Amino acid sequence: MKLKLLNCLVLSLFAFATTVNAQSDTSNYDLGRLPLPKKFTQAVTIKAADLEKMPFTDLKDAINVYINGIYSAKQNYAYVIDGVLNTDINAYSIYDIDEITFIQNAATVLNGVDATRTLILVKTKKGGSEKSGVNVAGQTNLVRASSTYQIPAGEVKDKIENNSTLYHQYYISGYVNTDNVKAGISADIQHNVFPQFTTQSNFFALNPVNSNRFKFNGYLAAKLGERNVLSVNAGYVPQRDAENQSVTSGQAVNNGSYYGSQNLYYTNVKLKTTTDVFVNTLSAGFQHLQSDGHIAGHGYNSGKLVSETSEDTVSITKNYFIKDEINFHAKVGDFILEPNLNFIYRQYTDTSTFKPLGQPVGLPEYFNRYYHKQELALLTPSIAVNYADIAVLQGGVQALVAAGPPTISTRDNGAVLPFASLSVDVLRPFEVDSTEARLMLFGSYARNFNYGSDLYGALLDGVFVGIGNGRNFTPKFDPYQIYNQLQGGLTLSLLNNTLSFSYNYNLKRFSATQVTLYTDPSIVDVYSPANVRIELHRVGIEFNLASDADFKWRSNLNGTYIVLRDNNREINFAPDMLHLIYPGKPFITGGFVNNLMYKNLFLDFSLLYALNQVQVQHPSSSSTVLITGKNNSFDIQSIDLGYKIPTEQFKDLEVYANVRSLIQNNQSTIMERRKFFGGGFKIGF
Repeated sequence: MKLKLLNCLVLSLFAFATTVNAQSDTSNYDLGRLPLPKKFTQAVTIKAADLEKMPFTDLKDAINVYINGIYSAKQNYAYVIDGVLNTDINAYSIYDIDEITFIQNAATVLNGVDATRTLILVKTKKGGSEKSGVNVAGQTNLVRASSTYQIPAGEVKDKIENNSTLYHQYYISGYVNTDNVKAGISADIQHNVFPQFTTQSNFFALNPVNSNRFKFNGYLAAKLGERNVLSVNAGYVPQRDAENQSVTSGQAVNNGSYYGSQNLYYTNVKLKTTTDVFVNTLSAGFQHLQSDGHIAGHGYNSGKLVSETSEDTVSITKNYFIKDEINFHAKVGDFILEPNLNFIYRQYTDTSTFKPLGQPVGLPEYFNRYYHKQELALLTPSIAVNYADIAVLQGGVQALVAAGPPTISTRDNGAVLPFASLSVDVLRPFEVDSTEARLMLFGSYARNFNYGSDLYGALLDGVFVGIGNGRNFTPKFDPYQIYNQLQGGLTLSLLNNTLSFSYNYNLKRFSATQVTLYTDPSIVDVYSPANVRIELHRVGIEFNLASDADFKWRSNLNGTYIVLRDNNREINFAPDMLHLIYPGKPFITGGFVNNLMYKNLFLDFSLLYALNQVQVQHPSSSSTVLITGKNNSFDIQSIDLGYKIPTEQFKDLEVYANVRSLIQNNQSTIMERRKFFGGGFKIGF
């Protein structure tokens, strides 16, 4: 019955096409499986130019001050890049990105977002406004470890060393624009480092973790006649990581060498056809990520070699997809109707091999192998109805057309899952000038299932960081579990849109089995919480004093009140143990961002904070977690001070000094444990 209703809806959309005109997509957010009207969607948009001067290798480390504070650091993200969800955002240089948008609508669960993910839209740059150009940028920072070193018994404090080292990033790109073709290429190198506190008598890092990531990206957009545009994006990202360390205990010395190799390839192709009746976008993509790791260890006692071990791991993930989307647009009186039909098929495989060597004498050499494959085909019809630009009602369904393993025969794999949203411009009927004041109300609801989430390989940052004491949290989901998301909120804009206030409520409910793994593999805790409930209350205030005057100021202050619950636990873990599926007591976190400019002089700074964060003592050999108090934590996350140099020789020329994680209070539970001091430049030819 459900599939019959779906077929009727699809047929109705195609019949409707004979009476409508082509739809322009410039006024919509492309969520991958659904377009949302920008004017009637609650969202937070971040200009990538505001993030360029902060040293980072993972985008979520830079956007956390705009979204959900320290909670963002442990959230999983799904990035839709130019309408495509099949590659890692960290394969792109920040200089290749135009803007980043955090969508606050329940329909995001339809677009590759499982119960523990947050959807982020990314729009990349496509050259410049001129016929050709070259851009060059770079920055260098001294990096020091900032966490408190716990002095072991017998150690002498004056022997503690901080292995300071350097972070680098350098970028170059070029583009060409003609009447029918836009093309560009770019290259970026990031040398990331993770310095450690060491002691000469106990632990000495011969070479702290060093990571070199190279990013090569290119795009081509060509007009094929009057109605077709062909777009191609491709990239290759090789990364190499290495670490050497030595641990001394009496006459015993253990040396370890760690090496990691990651190679990511991706290609996306899109053909957009515009007719008098509809706009059709056909796209396909491929991503391949291979990660190799090697660990070698040598043990000495009184100068004699007593042990030698090594192990190798190889992991390969492949992701293919093909998507077709058709959009219509019609006006009937005061109503604007925008039907949409989206079909996507994707296939994902993950193959891993683990080969430990140096087994105890008498035991044979062995391999551990893992293979995982998922296939999915989804059909998502929807329609948006706009009444006189006062209110927009949008709704539809998502249906699982076909799926590969794993399959559960007792489940209704053909389930049709609904979604709907309503947005209202409250002041428009009263003929209030929208530039003077605007009040928007938003509400949305959606259902989805975990198997509907898009999977892709992601580059690891600091592969060997965390070897030793620590925990890993792994969510185990029923792949066909259906979960719900509800969102609602408002946005009030005043004073010619220079001041705005926003509130958003987000509720997710789902079930999962949580596996807690300790460093000691023999110790495993398994919890099975039922009906996990996550509530987010986010409040934001934005101020934008941008005019023709010499002085400009943009400011963003936000806070998120987070409530995580299940039937069994109410523990609010410190950030390094905080995970989306893990329940906890309420706490508040957020950020404060400021961008100021006087003539050609600019200053940017951001603050990350958390209030009422429970402090815990990490367990070592037992599963008991001890709550030792609460923290109010803050981190001056980023400061940069620079100058735009007026010149006729270059289109753009600026220099700046920057600092990351300058100040943290003593009880800080902020994630970053490194301090950066340096500067950079940007030149446009």
